[in-house]
Amino acid sequence: MTEIGVSDSPVKILVWAQLLGAQNLIYAEHEVMQIEELGSRGNCAVRVEHDRSWTDLAEVLSDFRPDIFHFIGHGSKGDLIALDMNESSPFPMEGRITPERLVATFRDDTNHVAGLFLNGCDTAHWAPHFIPEGGWVIGSTHPLSDDLGAFFAPLFYGYLLAGNLDSVAFDHALNDLREVATDAEMPTLVRWIADPEPSDFLQKIFSRQAFLLCAADEGSLVDLSTALKGVRSALGTQSIKTRVKIRGSSTVICRDPLPAQSVTEITRALDKVEADLQHLRTEFPVVVRYIDGWMHLELKDRDRFLLLADKIDDSRNFLLRKVNQCLPAAKQLPLMRLSSTIRGHA
Repeated sequence: MTEIGVSDSPVKILVWAQLLGAQNLIYAEHEVMQIEELGSRGNCAVRVEHDRSWTDLAEVLSDFRPDIFHFIGHGSKGDLIALDMNESSPFPMEGRITPERLVATFRDDTNHVAGLFLNGCDTAHWAPHFIPEGGWVIGSTHPLSDDLGAFFAPLFYGYLLAGNLDSVAFDHALNDLREVATDAEMPTLVRWIADPEPSDFLQKIFSRQAFLLCAADEGSLVDLSTALKGVRSALGTQSIKTRVKIRGSSTVICRDPLPAQSVTEITRALDKVEADLQHLRTEFPVVVRYIDGWMHLELKDRDRFLLLADKIDDSRNFLLRKVNQCLPAAKQLPLMRLSSTIRGHA
């Protein structure tokens, strides 16, 4: 597949704006207008579709044949929130576009799309499933700031249309945002390809909620056991398998071997996190099993819980520091706050 932005043909961008049910995204229209303006360049063509039903997408893709599909709207746990047809109504209604449907759409042999930019919250959780062959997916691993997410996209496309590879355009756009935003404000966007280089591979496997939120935050521990198993498997095989077997599934393979010493140190740090998780699970199983489990603890148990929560937060930060030793400055993973600094003591 020819690299987008470095060929002589105009880059075609299809913007699929789902804003009817996302009116709280106050910068979304600005994002649309900024991308539309790129169409005035000789090397870019832009088509914007506002609040169309997902069932119309196949026809639009066939008609326009875009190089890039750009989604603007809400996301949740890998699903896109978009208008769609269903049996209960003759009119499009808001629904969830599941990863299975994304695979069916974007891994189709007749599809011309080489790049997917899913600009919404939690859109990258299943990204390895629907990376276009030879292409890329940009999405978020966490709730995404409306303003920075909206401003990032035009920056990225500007660098891409200037003749940069998508990887270079992505890094340049993030660097531009770092000049005006704090680390805490930076968008949680990641770029997936089928064969990332080692530092990119490591950053990806740790860019998930289980390594972003402290133990006292909702959802932090529910996914942690699965995340630890996934990371351990990825380090051992130096690849990432898709979560379920669906048509078009792919395996993301690290382009070059990971440093053996680094893998050993990271694995030892994983052992410590797993031990602390088991300790917490033994004393407070409800917290590990349910998203809001800590809220159901008796007041007398809060201090003990926060002590163990801080312990597992510390061990995860130790793990992240080991990973960061393998990463360049631009790809450093943020450390998490301790639970006691958020919830306080009982």
